[in-house]
Amino acid sequence: MSQTKIVITDYIEDNLDWEVGEMKKRDIDFSYHQLKLASQDELVSVIRDCDVVIVNMAPMPAEVIEQLEKCKLIIRHGIGYDNVDGAACAARGIRLSNVPDYCAQEVSEQALALIFACARRLFESRRILEEASANGIWDFSTLGPIHRMHDQTLGIVGCGRIGSRIYRMTENIFGKRMICDPYM
Repeated sequence: MSQTKIVITDYIEDNLDWEVGEMKKRDIDFSYHQLKLASQDELVSVIRDCDVVIVNMAPMPAEVIEQLEKCKLIIRHGIGYDNVDGAACAARGIRLSNVPDYCAQEVSEQALALIFACARRLFESRRILEEASANGIWDFSTLGPIHRMHDQTLGIVGCGRIGSRIYRMTENIFGKRMICDPYM
């Protein structure tokens, strides 16, 4: 029986030493690459004969998937499948999986930080402050009013893992919260 071959096409971690060690213990042929910006030909040359592809951001269109000789599984290292052609996977009998809760808390926290920045006009305030520092004129009249968030309504489009976290996180911040989600 031949050795299982797993290839990571691209990754965001500093290194994959732990993964290399774990795969070696299991006698798995394991390699990792940074092919997010590679040509389709370069990508195919690396993954053509693998059993499992783990992909983060590298595009996996039908033209790439159709050239996979023995792949049984593509794992999208993230929430969605935007960069993987699911129909092409199905046509080739390749299972497609993802990590549905990958960084949902972190993305929710970042979204909340950006909501605060917009509500408090942080970016505009910084620009005005930098101009004032350079000119020696402190004029914030162009900033306009900043309203209390408790008196505002927050609209959330999509109430999946991230939207529902935002909803819970803002319970005591906004006076009213509204959700728009076609799947609810």
